[in-house]
Amino acid sequence: STLQSTMALLALAAGRGPSVPLARAHATYGAALHFAGRRAAARRHLEVASEMARRLADPSTMAYYLVRRSVAFAFAGQFDAALTHLRECADGYGPWIEVNEFCDVVANGDIIESVRGRATEAWGWISRATDRLRRRARTSEVFSSLILHRARAALASLGRDGQESSWLSEQLEAAATRPEKAYYRMACWGPLARYLLDTGNLGAAFDDLVHRFEAEGHDPGASHPALLE
Repeated sequence: STLQSTMALLALAAGRGPSVPLARAHATYGAALHFAGRRAAARRHLEVASEMARRLADPSTMAYYLVRRSVAFAFAGQFDAALTHLRECADGYGPWIEVNEFCDVVANGDIIESVRGRATEAWGWISRATDRLRRRARTSEVFSSLILHRARAALASLGRDGQESSWLSEQLEAAATRPEKAYYRMACWGPLARYLLDTGNLGAAFDDLVHRFEAEGHDPGASHPALLE
């Protein structure tokens, strides 16, 4: 697993100088420790990751650190701090990260603001992803479908249902015909439900959504944070 590989790398590289893999390992392990409640140890690893990223002067490594630091802040309930780090990553290092990673960054910002009921701010995040995807000659079908559902839900929350661009409408239609990988299918439940709720569509479509969700047998006490919404 990613965590096992991270721990192995940290053990092998103990005492060595900074490197991109080591900086990323400290960042990943720091975020995992935060999730486990070991916040003092988490801060130490994240501080090491930050210092290494700065010494390496590698934009992609700094972006990687900022995302993991934002995750740690979010798990601690410090959402404003999480958004600050996500914004620094998207605004300052966006050109150095792959488009799917960029979409992941801004989707995290959208999720935080959506859960807090701040529809305008949420749209400000997710529209960055749709703008970047629209400029691409070719998009990643699996991930962009999540972005599409989040964008449609954000518009519905703003009372702008049906005002999506022709590009978004076409992509949503295409997304409905293709299968999703397990994680992305799970991550789509939130925006799918929010779209139906915010458009007042609580009839057969909503009942079908609830039935399909229940059929997956998610345990509320052990579910992935992506199901929070």
